[in-house]
Amino acid sequence: MNCIKNTILRNGLLSPKDSVLVAVSGGADSVCLLHVLCTLKDELNLTLSVAHLNHMLRGSEANRDEEFVRSLCARLNIPFYCERVDVAHMANCNKMTCEEAGRKARYDFFLRLKTKYSIDKIATAHNKNDNAETVCMRFLRGTGIDGLAGIPIKNNFSVIRPLLNTSRQDIETYLKENSISYITDSSNLSDDYLRNRIRHHFLPDVIRNYNKNFVETLSENILLYREASHFLKKQADSAFLKLANRQSYGIYFNLPALLQEDSYVVKCLIRTAISEQTKVEASGKTVRLVYENVVLGNCTSLSVSALLTVYKLYDRLYFVTANAKMQFYYESKGLEKIIISETGNKLMFSEGSGDFAHEKNVIYIKKSMCKDICFTVRNRLPGDSISLGFGHKTIKKLLIDEKVPSFLRDEIPILLLGDEIVWVCGIRDNPAYRAVPGDAYIKISYLKEKNHE
Repeated sequence: MNCIKNTILRNGLLSPKDSVLVAVSGGADSVCLLHVLCTLKDELNLTLSVAHLNHMLRGSEANRDEEFVRSLCARLNIPFYCERVDVAHMANCNKMTCEEAGRKARYDFFLRLKTKYSIDKIATAHNKNDNAETVCMRFLRGTGIDGLAGIPIKNNFSVIRPLLNTSRQDIETYLKENSISYITDSSNLSDDYLRNRIRHHFLPDVIRNYNKNFVETLSENILLYREASHFLKKQADSAFLKLANRQSYGIYFNLPALLQEDSYVVKCLIRTAISEQTKVEASGKTVRLVYENVVLGNCTSLSVSALLTVYKLYDRLYFVTANAKMQFYYESKGLEKIIISETGNKLMFSEGSGDFAHEKNVIYIKKSMCKDICFTVRNRLPGDSISLGFGHKTIKKLLIDEKVPSFLRDEIPILLLGDEIVWVCGIRDNPAYRAVPGDAYIKISYLKEKNHE
């Protein structure tokens, strides 16, 4: 079929010498796809193989499908790979629908074969009608523009969909004209699934009463939505690279800069930050809660999952992953540097005398105050306080006054000489130990890893 060949060439779905794993259920669409790829095999120098997953949902009928595909591959002299998965049991164990479990089982199987046999592409038989049904389902359930963009013609896992611009009617016509047999899955005739209800009732009603070319019209719109989605994703990705600051605890954005962006972009950045930290796609509801209640509202923290909390503190929006309370304790040996393995930060020590210039994250203490050069570095403990020369201040109060976010306070090293706190590193030193130009001194530098701000 020229339509399918044009789709392949126009979208760069296949390259000469590609090995292609074709997902074949035995139905009209996948049988058509396999036959068309067989006709193109020599022209494009393709190596074909077939994967079939028996979902074990329809008893003898599922076994019939498996044998049909096995025989088809034998006639076409194509390698056949099959796996049986109890999808109903998988769905029950993982609290998924059978549709979700079946899809996961199929793609897990395909990707294992891809890795095992060094396969270049996985071809599935989604067609133009499938795409229209998918968009209608997403619209009825609620979706954004990404959902309206439909099924991608190819993805990052090398899955390609050569039939996506071909209608179901054209597929059936091709099979009939070429006397190619296929089988019908009885579950496709049931109205138990939303997709089938859309296929059997919703779309025919729209086509009959409102627009006889609805599938074509929707397909054209899907192309527009896809282009718009691609453009907006590029804008959002660019903004994320510019505004997101990755740290050991997660990600933060400077709020004033974030709020300069369009609200749609801000929501995209929230979605990306959540998804990146949790490895799960953030729902529209979650993104909206963060945007309305934290970014624009008065809420200063919101737990979006057991793994992630969003904070609004000191003109920053933080996405913080859940970690156990950090504990560390180190003792220096002379002037040997201390590397705090929990954070990767370092404390460097050196001796000197005479003049010195004040630097950020560096203190100079009187060597005369250090009878034995033995420093301790640890994180804060309850009741810790530091002398400010005119009295003491608790470390907790100091860090609050310095606007250090609560989830970072246990990462800040506390430097002690004996039992006395000499320096809350990078925050405040004890003036009683402070050297002046001309003194013999010990220089102490606090070097922070780039991802610990």
